[in-house]
Amino acid sequence: MSDICEVNEIQPMSDADIKQFVLDYVDQKIFIMQEMNPRDLAGCLHMVFMPLIGIKFSKEARNDVGTIWAYTTDRLPNHMGINGYPIHSAVRLMNKANWERAKAGIIKLEEKRKKEAEDLEV
Repeated sequence: MSDICEVNEIQPMSDADIKQFVLDYVDQKIFIMQEMNPRDLAGCLHMVFMPLIGIKFSKEARNDVGTIWAYTTDRLPNHMGINGYPIHSAVRLMNKANWERAKAGIIKLEEKRKKEAEDLEV
């Protein structure tokens, strides 16, 4: 019996799930692989997102990874980390099409919140 999980396709997210991802990311509730230094991705990605150790990606799925992410609540205790990155006990995958939509949503929401902060009268 193998503990390896095979991923042949990264399932698309619903519009509601993408919206929630954007809100949670901007609220700093999510850690994404793009927050890592590109030099660290090859050597540390599977340590930052530990469940990746047990996942075998098909070529098609590997080519469709938009981002790998986890909620900050899935972090191991603060004293555990690798190269300054938190270690996560859970992992989620987002395909490229959904990631492009999420990135655009993140930029819009961050710009909106920045403008609201600038317009804030105290």
